[in-house]
Amino acid sequence: MAGGRNTGGRRGGWLRRLIGLAVAIGALGWLGYAIPRWMETPGSNRPLMPSPSVVPTSYAATTIAPSATPSPTPKPTASPTTTTVPSPTPSPTSKPTAPPTATVTPSPSPQSTATLRPSLTPIAAMPSPTHPPTVSLTLTASPTVSATAVSPLPLVDVPPCSLPSISPHLWLARPIPPEANDWVSSYYPYGSTAGGEYLIHHGVDLVNPEGTPVWAAGAGTVLYAGDDRERVFGPQPNFYGQLVILQMDREYHGQPVFTLYGHLSAVSVQEGQRVEVGQKLGEVGATGIAMGPHLHFEVRVTDAYGYNASRNPELWLGPHPGQGLIAGQVLDEGGQALPEVYLVLYPAHDPEHPRREGWTYASQGVNRDEEWFENLALGDVPAGEWDVVAHLPGQRLRQRVTVRPGEISWVCLHPPSSPARAFP
Repeated sequence: MAGGRNTGGRRGGWLRRLIGLAVAIGALGWLGYAIPRWMETPGSNRPLMPSPSVVPTSYAATTIAPSATPSPTPKPTASPTTTTVPSPTPSPTSKPTAPPTATVTPSPSPQSTATLRPSLTPIAAMPSPTHPPTVSLTLTASPTVSATAVSPLPLVDVPPCSLPSISPHLWLARPIPPEANDWVSSYYPYGSTAGGEYLIHHGVDLVNPEGTPVWAAGAGTVLYAGDDRERVFGPQPNFYGQLVILQMDREYHGQPVFTLYGHLSAVSVQEGQRVEVGQKLGEVGATGIAMGPHLHFEVRVTDAYGYNASRNPELWLGPHPGQGLIAGQVLDEGGQALPEVYLVLYPAHDPEHPRREGWTYASQGVNRDEEWFENLALGDVPAGEWDVVAHLPGQRLRQRVTVRPGEISWVCLHPPSSPARAFP
């Protein structure tokens, strides 16, 4: 009996030692986890800006700007009263070997589960422009992209429409030298929110490395040169950073025309100075509200200080050789202009492979041209036959258009039952 009790005591002692050792190991492990996190600065690992999950490798302004799927972090709303976020500007990397093109697959639209919004991904080369961009860029953010075009929405062909005789005003020169990237980015065009990601764009972007010369788009007088911390030209101070504003010698229907050059890294002119077309005004930068170096270029009519006095610069800039423009309207069944309709441009000979995307203008804050009264514009489209497809709720509308070098071609996409036209 005594021997049995001693054996049991020894066994109990070993068991207690094992339990104590296990508790000690667990406590040490918990302390190793808890102490570093207790010492960590709150939020130190949080990203400051939404980051894309896919980053394309190249960009060419003659085609669709290659895109990346945005991360699910909260996005800024596209409202003039919203806190301003930097514009989604590509950053220079290396020179491209060929401009990318795209194909399309749909992804659900935020407006309606019945409407599918295709998205684009670069796969092949478009016809090379006469003067292709020499700068290749990596985008920091962009609309959704993917690979083949399939949509369950019915496709309705709309017959071509005639355009009254209107004289285009394509008399502004490119504000960037031709040996740099003087192509307008089609990723975040005038009047768009880039698919709801950003504020409504009141100008266009020409993406280049910092220090690239910025040229006067026409002859005129320097109205302002400096930063916009004290004199405000946008929705808030320090929106454009360093900028130059020219009052053009030429007017439009008796109204003064102003060109604005924003986000500059350096300014080379002074207020009151006379400049000629092609004269250096400053250098590309990323001052003000910008995520990367680029030139933000605007055309304003009547009011140099008016953020809402802008017009689409692509209807003023002379197109590149061999290129034309497409302008037009997308209307609802009541004949009213539809805002932020997703557009896809297909070569007529290759209807399965889209080459460009875009949007109609947002409903607030941007103006249509007094003559054209457009709510869509696609600049620098190679001459030839093209199909423009508008993705409306429940259906797609398609219209064929002939693009001619140096000219503006017109499209009017509206349901067959539409009794009215928005054209004046």
